Amino acid sequence: LIKLGEHTVSSGNTIYSAVFHPKKNEFFVRLYVASGDVWIRFSYNIITGEIIEIQRILSASSLSGSGRGSITFESYGRFFYALEIDVNQLKRFDVLNAVTGALTSVGTTAAGIYPQGVACDPTGKFVYVTNWSSATVQAYTINASTGALTSVGAVSTGTNPFTVACDPTGKFVFVPNWGSGTVQAYTINASTGALTSVGTTATEVNPYGVACDPTGKFVYVTNFTSSTVQAYTINAANRSGLHDQCSYRSINLGGGGGNGDTA
Repeated sequence: LIKLGEHTVSSGNTIYSAVFHPKKNEFFVRLYVASGDVWIRFSYNIITGEIIEIQRILSASSLSGSGRGSITFESYGRFFYALEIDVNQLKRFDVLNAVTGALTSVGTTAAGIYPQGVACDPTGKFVYVTNWSSATVQAYTINASTGALTSVGAVSTGTNPFTVACDPTGKFVFVPNWGSGTVQAYTINASTGALTSVGTTATEVNPYGVACDPTGKFVYVTNFTSSTVQAYTINAANRSGLHDQCSYRSINLGGGGGNGDTA
């Protein structure tokens, strides 16, 4: 990577989450402040990568919350969702006002205990939330007109599920389990959004981040204590379990207790 520059967004506050808009050259940053949410809207140049701060959206009474929680857009940019870890909720917002950029809160949905990760599937029909203390991943359907969420049930994970990712084909969901040292794979029911576990595979110590590549062939997991990132291949034709679906390679990121480059 080549550093292109930096932008100071806040002094004395914590940047908690960031997400790209799926249809615009924009991304949002969420700040963790004592008084509630602060959202910072950026544009970026697709050729140079330069970023420009467009707007700061301060929390109003309808938006207020802890500011602690992951954020995501619905896959077509129609709706925006934000977790509230401290009150076990998932907030739903209308799409941005084209003139003011304002976010309008239009409701909340109950999550499990201490929700950590949120992701939308690529079809724009489903949302998935991992619940750290409940040890579950919860599935919701999205109302295409209002963005309202309806739970279709939760399934078990390992200990302390952290983030969650949907593969770009809309077939799988992946969840790293911090306490278990595993990454778990689920298949998605294309009609209902319900999840079925197809197995786990071992990671290194305290996995917390997960991402799928745009081709749907690979999954990457970051391990906090090991200071490593692991690369997995997905066998989409074999749904008998994650051990059969994935092989991995680990790269030491430096620091921590990483085991170096292993195969």
